[in-house]
Amino acid sequence: MEKGINNLVQEAEKQILTPPPLRAVREVKETFLNSDQIIKLTNIQREKMGLLPIKENAKLDLSSLTKVKDMFEKQYFEHNSPSGAGVKDLAESVGYEFIIIGENLALGNFESDEAFKT
Repeated sequence: MEKGINNLVQEAEKQILTPPPLRAVREVKETFLNSDQIIKLTNIQREKMGLLPIKENAKLDLSSLTKVKDMFEKQYFEHNSPSGAGVKDLAESVGYEFIIIGENLALGNFESDEAFKT
């Protein structure tokens, strides 16, 4: 069974989704975002749309950290690095296998986890 799934993954055309960045509606001095709470709130919205829940993934966390470091080092705010690396490249660099992958960027000091979803 495992081999069949792996073959299906390899045959599927990989898709990359990069929506425009979220921007804080109202800036605050300090922000206290919690990844567990953001995942929880995201899953509430996903359930409303009939979608399966998401869960945290160590490889995606590493990919995200790599992205943040690259953005600060090269001083940009885009889905693709000035070096040309995109979300696909970052995921593959940490060994994350995917069929569809997306990247959400957020800019600003969000007041709370709840404000982040808007």
